[in-house]
Amino acid sequence: MQVFEKLPDVYCPVGWVHGVIYSDGDDMKVKWSEEDAKHPRFSEYGVSTHLKLIKSLQMKFFTEDQEKVKERMLKYKSYGHVIKP
Repeated sequence: MQVFEKLPDVYCPVGWVHGVIYSDGDDMKVKWSEEDAKHPRFSEYGVSTHLKLIKSLQMKFFTEDQEKVKERMLKYKSYGHVIKP
């Protein structure tokens, strides 16, 4: 469980479920978001969301770094041909 500076909000980084921490007498308890709990990280919806996030980040980095890649490729191409046994 991840506890933010802004209490009482808490978060489960594994299941992607938010909650609110509260005191019940001598016990500390968490009231988890029912909406988040319907679609945790490892549900079909959660996996799909996770894969879409990865894809969007890869495309972002791919497009942003194209010029860097082109510049670096010149260096690697100058190494010559690799000979395989």
